[in-house]
Amino acid sequence: MRKVNKQSLQKLKANTEYCECTFSLNKDYSYKIQNSYFHNCNFENDVSFEKIKDCKFIDCSFSGKFELDLSKTRLKKIPDDVFDISSLTHLNLSRNKLTELPAAIEKLSSLTHLYLANNQLKSIPVEIGELSSLTYLDLVNNKLTDVPAEIGKFSFLAYLDLASNQLENIPVEISGLTSLTYLGLGSNKLTTIPSEIGKILSLAELNLEKNQLENIPSEIGKILSLAKLNLNNNNLTSIPAELGKLLFLAELNLGSNKLTTVPVEIGRTSSITTLNLSKNELTDLPEIGENSSLTVLDLSKNNLTTISTRVKQFSSLIVLDLSNNKIESLPAEIGKLHALTKLRLRNNKLESMPAEISNLLSLTKMRMRGNPLSEKQQKLIKEYLPECNIKFK
Repeated sequence: MRKVNKQSLQKLKANTEYCECTFSLNKDYSYKIQNSYFHNCNFENDVSFEKIKDCKFIDCSFSGKFELDLSKTRLKKIPDDVFDISSLTHLNLSRNKLTELPAAIEKLSSLTHLYLANNQLKSIPVEIGELSSLTYLDLVNNKLTDVPAEIGKFSFLAYLDLASNQLENIPVEISGLTSLTYLGLGSNKLTTIPSEIGKILSLAELNLEKNQLENIPSEIGKILSLAKLNLNNNNLTSIPAELGKLLFLAELNLGSNKLTTVPVEIGRTSSITTLNLSKNELTDLPEIGENSSLTVLDLSKNNLTTISTRVKQFSSLIVLDLSNNKIESLPAEIGKLHALTKLRLRNNKLESMPAEISNLLSLTKMRMRGNPLSEKQQKLIKEYLPECNIKFK
């Protein structure tokens, strides 16, 4: 084996023993190395490997990330020597055929990022809780039915995605994730969410779409940092009024549920800019406050037959979708939505439009297919809005 001592290097060679060397490697290149030893070496920038075999890194320092990328390599088993590289900070094992994550994962005590998406994992070992430096964990699209309580030990974890698994419950210990900003739990089999989730006060985005939730804990209203909440495609019949306390909530997706009303407290949350209420059982507009920032409102596929004169309160709206309802008429107050650029009215029962729509000077697109409008009415609507792209078919 060749020996190299105390040199500044920009390349790596196999079958070499490096001692007290300084490496300035290309951070945009993924290296392969085998049968080499690194003793007390310094890596000055990010370094990424796609293959490390029969190598040792002893008392080495890394100024940036030390990554091993084994994604898309059809792995069915993680090579044993991977667990000997205790200095690894990033390990990418996504898009393989892994069915098991060995307990030896605990040896990688320096890991900050662990990518395990798109495998066939059925369980996670409790030893994963020993990865105390972990900040990013991606387990999307596996076959997990539960996660160990030890996941609550990740006090530095900022990103956790467990979407597209078969989870039926979440451990209450999730409350220990005190640094978490993103939590993805979509496309699972969850019927309940533990109230302890309300203790994750750092959370900015929570995705619970495509589950089987019939209710959500009111404690979510305590997560004042929450900016995005996705509850699309569940079995919700009501929403806790406490969500109205989320003063920084900007995007709220409640589509594809069984809601008949929306708490007034939510409508009065001035921070919400995007509200999806499509595919529910609403019969009226939600109430909103005078200081509303709402710019996008989707009420398509509900049970609306009329639109209240309260529509004038939605003065900040840019996009309004009322398609696939049973609306027979629009009030004159629709003309007060001066910021509106897109209006979708497809598949309703409209036979005419109020002349006040001529005040919608910002409107660029209006879709009206599937309404019983006579040719005379269509011509009149075009005269009201000569600059607007209107489609009746």
